[in-house]
Amino acid sequence: MKNLLKVVFCLFIYLALVFPICGAEEPKDIDAAIESITGAANNGNFQEVMSIVSTLIDQPGLSPSQRAQILYLRGWAHQKLSKEYSLAIADYFYAIELNAADKWTFSSLVNRSGCYLELKQYDKALEDVETALKIWPEHPVALNKKQLILSSMQSVYEGN
Repeated sequence: MKNLLKVVFCLFIYLALVFPICGAEEPKDIDAAIESITGAANNGNFQEVMSIVSTLIDQPGLSPSQRAQILYLRGWAHQKLSKEYSLAIADYFYAIELNAADKWTFSSLVNRSGCYLELKQYDKALEDVETALKIWPEHPVALNKKQLILSSMQSVYEGN
């Protein structure tokens, strides 16, 4: 109950900051709202991410990069909060489709590879992480993820 009150309070604050009191439909500062979602995700508060994203995702005037970031964050919340890997994969897919070789494409590829790994779809996981490494070749998280995927593939191959 306490967490629900926190989420409702955060949503109220978010709506008060993003929407003008006069009732206009356009948000004042989409970037500030996205920053708020990013902060919640970085703090592991994926329930808050899901509440705010649901109100923000269909806002008019979002740039492709902003929409990709929101989709990435929602995918991350699906992945971490509820282990709904198929929903996360779908969000990461759309985030990747919106951008070409930017930060959200890279992050979505790496996280989507993690979802595929959890689902034991090793070929897709490896394909995504290798694509991510073409964007950012020496990124330690992507390199570590690739090693984990290869180790998992080897274990399956060896029958362990």
